[in-house]
Amino acid sequence: LGLEVEVDCDGALTCHDEDLARLDFRLGAVHWLPEDTTGWTEAQLTAGLLKTTDALLTAGVDVLAHPMRFLHRKGQPAPADACRAVATMLAETGTVCELNYHKNAPLRPLIEACLALDVPFTFGSDAHAMWEVGNFGAGVAMLREVAGTDDIAPLLWRPW
Repeated sequence: LGLEVEVDCDGALTCHDEDLARLDFRLGAVHWLPEDTTGWTEAQLTAGLLKTTDALLTAGVDVLAHPMRFLHRKGQPAPADACRAVATMLAETGTVCELNYHKNAPLRPLIEACLALDVPFTFGSDAHAMWEVGNFGAGVAMLREVAGTDDIAPLLWRPW
């Protein structure tokens, strides 16, 4: 059983401890920053995303769900150096990188950085609609292309 969680303003996971104890795995996501971002520049939003991602990974999640989507939803590109910073955080915390095409495509620079650091991958679909359930084809194709191999099995997370 898995659940998507975020961090609150204090850096704690947004889930009751008794519920967290029942989970087999935790997917961490950054949908918002725990402060008012009104008027922030692209650089400030990127820094805020990195800070919140660090807090999320430090709080303890197994998978980082749809990395960098926060910036996409703000209408800005994710800088390559920010992708490398996220990959480094994933490697340092032993967290898995989710490839997810719901709303935006996974970023090649993030995938490349994760591959260089041996960060494992998993696929997500968000499944906001029935047609999205298990729709991983684009993610599989992207990982094969970036990794330069059809055999991506060694690159995938095996939770059990």
